[in-house]
Amino acid sequence: MFKFKHFYTMGILMAGTLSSHAQIILTNPVTEQNKSVTDPYSIRLLPGFNAASPAVNSFRASLGASSNPNPTPNNYAPDPTASISVNENYIYSRTYLAPRSSSDPAAPQQQSISYFDGLGRPKQELSIKSTPNGNDLVTDIPYDSFGRQVQSWLPVPMGSQNGNIQSGVQTAASGYYKKADGSADPLAYGEKTLENSPLDRVLAQAAPGSDWDGKKVQYQYQANADGEVYRYTTSTSWSNNATVSVLGLSGTYGASSLYKNVVTDEDGNSTIEFKNGQGQTVLVRKKNGSEDLDTYYVYNEYNQLAFVIPPLAVHKGVDLALLNELAYQYRYDGQNRLVEKKLPGKDWEYMVYDQQDRLVLTQDGKLRQQNKWLFTKYDKFGRVAYTGLLDSAPGRDAQQSNMVHFGGNNEERSASGFTQNGTTVYYSSSAYPVGNFTLLTVNYYDEYPPGSPGVFNGASVLGSVPVNGRSTKGLPVASMVKNIEDNGWTKSYTWYDDKARPVATESQNHLGGYTRTSSVLAFSGVPTSTTTYHKRDAASGEMVMKEDFSYDHQNRLVKHTHQVNGSPVEVLTENIYNELGQLESRNIGNGIQSIKNEYNIRGALTKMNDPRNLMNKLFGFELKYINPSGTSKKYNGNIAETDWATQSDGTLRRYSYQYDGVNRLKEGNYWDNAGAISGSYAERLNYDVNGNITGLQRTGQGAGVMDQLGYTYDQSGNSNKLIRVNDASGNAVGYPVGGNTIGYDINGNMVNHLDKGISNIAYNYLNLPSSITASIGNTDYLYRADGTKVRKVFGGKTTDYLDGFQYENGVLQFVPTSEGYYDVEKNKYIYNYTDHLGNVRLSYTKGASGGAEIIEENNYYPFGLKHQGYNSSSLANNTYQYKYNGKELQETGMYDYGARMYMPELGRWGVVDPLAEKYPHISPYNYVANNPINAIDPNGKEIVFVAKNGQQLVYSKGNFYYANVVKDSKGNLSINNSGKKYDGRKDNVSTTLFRLARAYRKIESSNDNELKGALHHLEKSKNIHQIQEGTDNDVDIKRELSAKDYNGDGTITHYNFDSKTSDSDLTTTVHEMFHQFDYDINNAFGIKDSDRQSANSSAEQRAVKFENRARKLEGLKERKTYGGKKINPNPDNYILPSSLLLKGRNNKIESNN
Repeated sequence: MFKFKHFYTMGILMAGTLSSHAQIILTNPVTEQNKSVTDPYSIRLLPGFNAASPAVNSFRASLGASSNPNPTPNNYAPDPTASISVNENYIYSRTYLAPRSSSDPAAPQQQSISYFDGLGRPKQELSIKSTPNGNDLVTDIPYDSFGRQVQSWLPVPMGSQNGNIQSGVQTAASGYYKKADGSADPLAYGEKTLENSPLDRVLAQAAPGSDWDGKKVQYQYQANADGEVYRYTTSTSWSNNATVSVLGLSGTYGASSLYKNVVTDEDGNSTIEFKNGQGQTVLVRKKNGSEDLDTYYVYNEYNQLAFVIPPLAVHKGVDLALLNELAYQYRYDGQNRLVEKKLPGKDWEYMVYDQQDRLVLTQDGKLRQQNKWLFTKYDKFGRVAYTGLLDSAPGRDAQQSNMVHFGGNNEERSASGFTQNGTTVYYSSSAYPVGNFTLLTVNYYDEYPPGSPGVFNGASVLGSVPVNGRSTKGLPVASMVKNIEDNGWTKSYTWYDDKARPVATESQNHLGGYTRTSSVLAFSGVPTSTTTYHKRDAASGEMVMKEDFSYDHQNRLVKHTHQVNGSPVEVLTENIYNELGQLESRNIGNGIQSIKNEYNIRGALTKMNDPRNLMNKLFGFELKYINPSGTSKKYNGNIAETDWATQSDGTLRRYSYQYDGVNRLKEGNYWDNAGAISGSYAERLNYDVNGNITGLQRTGQGAGVMDQLGYTYDQSGNSNKLIRVNDASGNAVGYPVGGNTIGYDINGNMVNHLDKGISNIAYNYLNLPSSITASIGNTDYLYRADGTKVRKVFGGKTTDYLDGFQYENGVLQFVPTSEGYYDVEKNKYIYNYTDHLGNVRLSYTKGASGGAEIIEENNYYPFGLKHQGYNSSSLANNTYQYKYNGKELQETGMYDYGARMYMPELGRWGVVDPLAEKYPHISPYNYVANNPINAIDPNGKEIVFVAKNGQQLVYSKGNFYYANVVKDSKGNLSINNSGKKYDGRKDNVSTTLFRLARAYRKIESSNDNELKGALHHLEKSKNIHQIQEGTDNDVDIKRELSAKDYNGDGTITHYNFDSKTSDSDLTTTVHEMFHQFDYDINNAFGIKDSDRQSANSSAEQRAVKFENRARKLEGLKERKTYGGKKINPNPDNYILPSSLLLKGRNNKIESNN
């Protein structure tokens, strides 16, 4: 056993400029007692270094101009040398939240300490004085007799306040956490049951909480039985320089031919995955009682994914018409690049690449009818220079052959540029295509283009000429986006401080106005003040909004104020947190309302005020999981019941929910304590195996049937396209009685809906509606090329959408705020009570008497149709139509979600999901996998962690945030400091997430700018990089998780940190992160699936080389093999983030994961 003490003081301590210096590198054992080493910038501890000798006693390494080894104790921070036991092994970290030129324990800071046992295993972790009351938050880490961590204890606040190792932590945790009945919960930990074998595979996983005792996620590792799985085959030929695979069926797999892994959740719902000997997924089977919902994955002779066959197409043969309507089909060129694909119900989509394997042309069925292609041009660093629409008749093969004439195919910056579609483009136009195109978007990096405005607020910002070694080199500085339907442009500019943080922006809209923002950032990077200046057009007056943000000692937002045009300051919210850092209560609107939140032991929200005891609250809402009154308990994360009440009538109302075996909502049954007739406001649904709704019954206020809908699908039911809805109720309320045929275009977009009086819907190239012809009046939409809606014209009303400022016939109506909106005409702040899904349930304002006054109330059926008969809306602003999920209700009755329009009366979309390949087992027209009680359809494009219970968290600036907490006025996902931050010491979302967050934290706090650069690139990417728990570590490319300009690719990454191939969490994370980075910059060279990994793969060689950077940090040996085979140490096209990424970013750690 050895003892060591390491002190790491992290943060930028120098207040002046940085200069080059000799770095301290330690490679030998420490022999001096109480040795201290200080460096202004970095210290490298390389193999050979240790402080293991008992004579050393302690060793300190600190970053900063100077370091006092014996700081004076104070009320903010402990004296590490005085308070922390010298008999323990530990690593102590300090992250400053304010600038200091020398080590200062009294400065605002975040501190943590990890204690290790004699084997180097963490045994206790403390976040020092991090709770709102200044207590230490302590997590105990025990091991079983085999040295395995099978229990994961929840953190508990302890009154030590000095970082010293604590005893009695488990007892304290068992007393601190409570069961649903309010008594102490002894099971304040999650527990794994491991296989008694060297594999240590997980057999069961129990989450914390006595209320869930005996309810575990079960894992089984088996082999298939004879006849259990179909054996699909392919016959692949070569046509138009691409593979063409024909599907065949050759009986079934013999016994023990496939690996079979079974996962059964807490409610007994099972998912079975079958893999072949190459690790390729062959079948995913979901059990709905005795019914199998099978999704097959079929690979061609070259081990390329050729078909994905969803449940509705299984057991029906291999007919080509059936496959074209229901299956996912893929074709590849000779360089293993995906060049053609077909999604269910859509025509083929084509892809063309340049000599650098970058995607430069794409074409769907509608574009092909018009002889048009979407193109993307890049600079030499692989960054998107500009995009547009090319008019060109030749097909994919001819276009691909033409690319050999364009060599590097890179755009260069030009001082003169060229003029196209009403704007000057300062690029060379030397890459393909060189002409005959319509411009859509332009991006500038490194230096501002000619004609750019100067920074409007006089701030000190970076320029293209280096000052003290810093400039805008590598930064995105300007972008231009054209309107699709005309030549109007939105031109945006960003200015940065000397840490490369955005501090000012200007967006010049297509009407000649602007929106400018100026931000004051704290040292840690959080905004303390933001001022927004807005004009609709050149002739309009300017509106000025100022927002101020205050934080506690751990950078938790405690106060947010808002001011319009110098009017009195409005306190939007004051936040109070409990000792676990959960948002406990919020005072809204200068205190006219307060919201008290309650959580269960799993960290899930259970109450927003008490609906049974409103007192002076206008709205109360309760979420029930394991304590429902009118349905069965749900242990797997599904919501069993919701209760709510408002001051409008004080009635307690309830929905009780029932789900099937694949978590689809079967019934939502209503009850209230005011004597509602049994069966009122109910929804009951039936589905086919693809999740298409086949029947929907809906009742009204008096339990009378208002909808008895039967859904008819194309191709005699062998399709996802809804072609007719018949209402047997004869009631025109809800869905109108109709039965007319619904038509679709070649892209699978609904083009009419005669039952609703819609005779025609025309779409633009983004599959967004450009016009809707309807009996109630026609609607015309104007979109930017990035999909942003900027105008809607309905009848005599024109609505402009300008950076959140919403106008009607040229008059500003309202501006969204974080808590609702500011009504410009009434000069009032309107506040929204929203539920867990972002549904606007009740809106209120300050009344004449000074108290809160209800202006609108909305309540919804489970799938979003609004209740009729009791909602109050007498004082509502009719221009504010953001309701269900916080989305805007259109005159057609559809909700605008940004990428698609949703039909709540039918519970489905009218167009194919842009992310359909992410969910191949369900219909691409499904709404949130038919579970609208637990999920929303966010528009986020970031690093997203998806837990097994479906909970999503988004990574931003060193932290994971709960993705369904913070939404803008349109319901779009956004990350800001009012969102709930994931805390690995208390939030029992997932052990994988905890370990991933810890690995990210190591990256953020390291001195390796390439590791940080890759992480930051993914964080800022336009693509979605989704992360899930898995049985292996792998990255799967998903082009449909990509941005609309087709730059790079989205990914789904699976992590299993307990895999025997994993040397450390950090090395595993970095290896897979580089695959994500490779895909994002379109450098993956056609590698589609992780099952194609081999030592010969340049992608794997690059990932291993990048992984070795993490190995150096961990003190591990350099990796030289993959799969037991030696690999090329200098792989092709090894692109480092430094050639692409933001320079000089402030890398302060903001998390305590």
